[in-house]
Amino acid sequence: MCLLFSEHEAMGDMVVVAVEPRVTAKRHGPRSRYPRLVSQVVRSHVELLLQVDRPDSRRLRVLPLAYDEVVEQTRAALAAQGFGILSEIDVRATFEAKLGAEAVHDLGDYVILGACNPQLASRALAAEPGLGALLPCNVVVRRGTETTVEAIDPQTMVQLTNNHAVREIADDADARLQAALSKLHPLQGSSSSGSP
Repeated sequence: MCLLFSEHEAMGDMVVVAVEPRVTAKRHGPRSRYPRLVSQVVRSHVELLLQVDRPDSRRLRVLPLAYDEVVEQTRAALAAQGFGILSEIDVRATFEAKLGAEAVHDLGDYVILGACNPQLASRALAAEPGLGALLPCNVVVRRGTETTVEAIDPQTMVQLTNNHAVREIADDADARLQAALSKLHPLQGSSSSGSP
C-alpha cells in the first residue's frame, strides 16, 4: 500500500489517501480499465474530501439530544436499513491519547461509524472493484452545542463512473441512508433542526 499526499493550496490542508500499489497491464491485460479506475477513485476521493463542506454533498441531521443517545439512535436506525457497523473510530479519544488533552479542547465528542450494507457493497464492488476505496460509508456523530449526524451523499460514487449499475446502487444507498436519518428523533418536547 502507498500513500498519496495532496496539498490543497487554497485551504492549506494536507490530504492523505491510502491507495493500492500500481497495477500493471500484465496482471490485468493491456486493455484493462482497472488501473485507470483506481486513478479516478484516488483523484475523486481527494476532490470529495476537499468538498465536504458543500451542503449538497452530504446528508445532515442536527438534534438537540445528548451525544450518547444520538449514537445509539444512529446505530439502530442504520441497522433497520440493513447497515452494519464495520468500524468505529472515537476521534476524541484517539486525538487525546496521541496528541494530548489540549488537542481535543474544542473538538467535542466525535465518532466515525463505518457503516456497510453488505448487499449494496457486494453489488457496487462487482460493478466497479475500484470503488472499495470509498467503502465503508462513514457516518459521523459529533457534539458541539447540539449533536450532528452527517454522511457523504452516496451519489458521489456516481462521479467516478458512468456505470448504470453504480447509479442504481447509489440511489438505493441514499434512500436507505436518508430513511435512517429521518428516524432520529429529538426528546419529547424538543425540536430538531437540519434536514435528513
